[in-house]
Amino acid sequence: MPRPDPARSVAAAYDALAPRYARARRFRERGRLDAFLEGLPRGAAVLDAGCGSGVPVARHLVRRGLAVTGVDLSAGQLALAAERLPGLRTIRGDLRRVALPAAGFQAIVAWDVAFHVPRAGHAALFRRLARWLAPGGRLVLTLGGSAFEGWLPMGGRRLFFSGHAPRHALRLLRGAGLEVVSCDEDDASGRGHLVVLAVRPVARGVGPRPVGRRPGLRG
Repeated sequence: MPRPDPARSVAAAYDALAPRYARARRFRERGRLDAFLEGLPRGAAVLDAGCGSGVPVARHLVRRGLAVTGVDLSAGQLALAAERLPGLRTIRGDLRRVALPAAGFQAIVAWDVAFHVPRAGHAALFRRLARWLAPGGRLVLTLGGSAFEGWLPMGGRRLFFSGHAPRHALRLLRGAGLEVVSCDEDDASGRGHLVVLAVRPVARGVGPRPVGRRPGLRG
């Protein structure tokens, strides 16, 4: 008998938590997003991977004049996104399987989504993100700060979290064809929370670096 997919269990949990989670959501990543988006022209195609209810991230992107596509597996969260941002293009889908255009986005925001995917699938997920980026395109991605994999309580539910040790996660990103520009720990509590900036090089070994510094992380 096949084992249940943890990522789909997480989507079902977010369906149940959607209104409460949306009310409690704080926009603590705004400063990092503004730095990441600096220099991106109005109308640029941006993917919000794991967009949830669309607030605050997709709304902030739309207000900056960007052409935003939001993808999420939670129907409950996407229903809220449709109410809050009627002009947002949304797709209900699993990032591991959804069909999106190759080189179709100048930037991808993947905030607090990858660590809900079992780590055995992270390398393939990173390759997909790299493929969706246009050459020279930029990615901001958050990851767990440790090799933890398991279930943790949140809002009265248990959610699945999965990650690699930071150095291994960065190796997987480079193996996907991305140039890692910076990697910072923005929450040292618990198991940590990493913010990674990366680009898809224009040519082999060459690519613009949006913001940040070279990573120097524990393994």
